[in-house]
Amino acid sequence: MTIQLNIREKASFAFETGKGLLKKHELAYQFLMLSHNLLFGAQRKVPAYLIEGTVRGTNLTTKALYVGGEDSSHQFASRVCSQPFKIVRKEQFPFRCAASFSRASSAEIIAIRIERPFASRYSERGFLLLPNVRFVLDLRRSMHEIIRRMDEGRRRDLKKIEKSRYTYTVHRQDREVFRFFYGKMYLPYVTKRFDKVANIKTFLESRIAYSLNGGIVMVRKEGQPHAGILFQVQGKKLLVNSLGVYEGNQELVRAMGAALFHLIGWAKAKGVELLDYGVCTPFLKDGLFIYKKEWGMSVKDATDQSFCALRFNSLTDGSLAFLRQNPFVIYDRGFIKGLVLLEKSPNKDELRHLFARYYLPELASLIVVSYYHDSTTSLHDKIDSQTSSDSIRGLGTLLQNVCERLQERGYRTRLIELRSMP
Repeated sequence: MTIQLNIREKASFAFETGKGLLKKHELAYQFLMLSHNLLFGAQRKVPAYLIEGTVRGTNLTTKALYVGGEDSSHQFASRVCSQPFKIVRKEQFPFRCAASFSRASSAEIIAIRIERPFASRYSERGFLLLPNVRFVLDLRRSMHEIIRRMDEGRRRDLKKIEKSRYTYTVHRQDREVFRFFYGKMYLPYVTKRFDKVANIKTFLESRIAYSLNGGIVMVRKEGQPHAGILFQVQGKKLLVNSLGVYEGNQELVRAMGAALFHLIGWAKAKGVELLDYGVCTPFLKDGLFIYKKEWGMSVKDATDQSFCALRFNSLTDGSLAFLRQNPFVIYDRGFIKGLVLLEKSPNKDELRHLFARYYLPELASLIVVSYYHDSTTSLHDKIDSQTSSDSIRGLGTLLQNVCERLQERGYRTRLIELRSMP
């Protein structure tokens, strides 16, 4: 048995090492994953989870069906429902059956995790495509410019960090430091912070990342470890792999910001041009999405990442409340855009607020869909024709369907596509 385990460990180590080496050649890795999904993606088995609970911020109950991994099902459930909610694993079936299975479900909200090769197929079936997006920081800018682009709250945090008397060390190829980081910082942090939503990297894949031109920036205060970040350098790009705080202590989270800021300076000094902070879910109110945005990072479509395909079996008060509570990024004919739903017709000041809160320069536009009973709009509040349209054509089958069903319920609908501050 011991020999078998050793063989398995060596085989697993060799596989993960090969995958890690391939990731360094980004285009080759993406091509391999694309080919694999095209050949085998439709046949892979996927589980379905039924989610029941109260829509966040309301007293409305809803049912949602999620097709995908267990950790991401909990992540989606936390976006839909307040705690406590109920998740029941229904069954497992080949991915090619996911759309037909979802149509037969009694759930109001349908979400399916899909890979990029299947995106157009789901769009044609009336699903909205919500792409997971990657956040990056351009390190070719001066440090002054990087700080200037940060949110005001982040800049205040940096001033506090300067007074905190932290010390910093960057460790390369030190196995003891790696073991300490993984066991005492990373695991306690992700399990306490994210609970069932956590997508935990294994010890082996983390070790491979560290051994392949990786490193750990460690933050200490008065000799005591506070926080750390595991990173990997790939040519002119630095990839943030994972992060943690000592014993998962949430009171030490500020030290994580200190670690990131020091890592930015260290990477610039080493000639690194881009810091890749990883992939985020497409929800504009998600905590990680907001955190990365506050650091002045840019969002881009992650070509090697999956989508959340979203559709509604029935447009109930509960599913509408979910849409209102969760503005998100959509993929529309090769562009990524923001989408916000409002239960009113917004005036110019409200549109300016929405634009300032949710728009990112990398988004092609911010779409505001409003539905309401009151049709009166003053001349002062009318929107410039260049950024407003009452037409719902060209925005995909699902949005058209949502607007049409709202109109059937007696609502007026209004669509405004913003590309600049109104």
